[in-house]
Amino acid sequence: MNLDVNDKHIVFSAKTLHELIIELDLDSTMQIAAAVNDTVIKKACWNDFELKENDRVLIITPAQGG
Repeated sequence: MNLDVNDKHIVFSAKTLHELIIELDLDSTMQIAAAVNDTVIKKACWNDFELKENDRVLIITPAQGG
């Protein structure tokens, strides 16, 4: 499936948002925020949220700094 993830066009086999997080090798227990096509998706819904061809996904992870 073709997806734009954080402004990069990439092909994934993931069908749900949760599967995409796993494919990206992100720890789903971390504090991660995700939006699909400019709509924030609650973490509780990731397992059931089905991705569609050419969806725009934004994944935000916490950063440390000062």
